[in-house]
Amino acid sequence: GTLSGFSDQQLAISEIGVYFADDSFGQGTWPEGDTPPEKVKGEPWMFVLRDVLQFSDSLESGIQRITEANRTCNLIIGLGDGEEGMVN
Repeated sequence: GTLSGFSDQQLAISEIGVYFADDSFGQGTWPEGDTPPEKVKGEPWMFVLRDVLQFSDSLESGIQRITEANRTCNLIIGLGDGEEGMVN
């Protein structure tokens, strides 16, 4: 896994944890919501970040990989594309 990094496809990624997540993170809030802010089953976030750098060739494919991952915790993820000069 990785905490942050960049790839030969000029993609860069980093993360920051979220302590007071709202429902937009897809896991609900706790104790108000149905799901705790972290869950045991899923793909560890360090592997999600690594897979984006290893297997994605564009900003769009990186975003899709993050969106479709069954993540285990709420994070704010920064993903940048050096070729397009964009950050999401």
